[in-house]
Amino acid sequence: MEKIILKKISKILKVKKINLKDNPKSLKNWDSFAHLEIIQTLNALLKINISFEDTIKIKNISDIIKVFKKYKKNR
Repeated sequence: MEKIILKKISKILKVKKINLKDNPKSLKNWDSFAHLEIIQTLNALLKINISFEDTIKIKNISDIIKVFKKYKKNR
């Protein structure tokens, strides 16, 4: 699941390489619209619907992976 998430985020943000510590400050294309696009794309891809509260808690790539793994586990 982690590789799929990283690949999708990389594509959305138009960067070749990302790491788990990357965040909106380290990736110039990661603005509020890109943040929502990442969440929406991953929700559709993984057939999950994360809450708004969890969406706004995401601060970096690692947080995205943790949140989606949590939701996938609780299905």
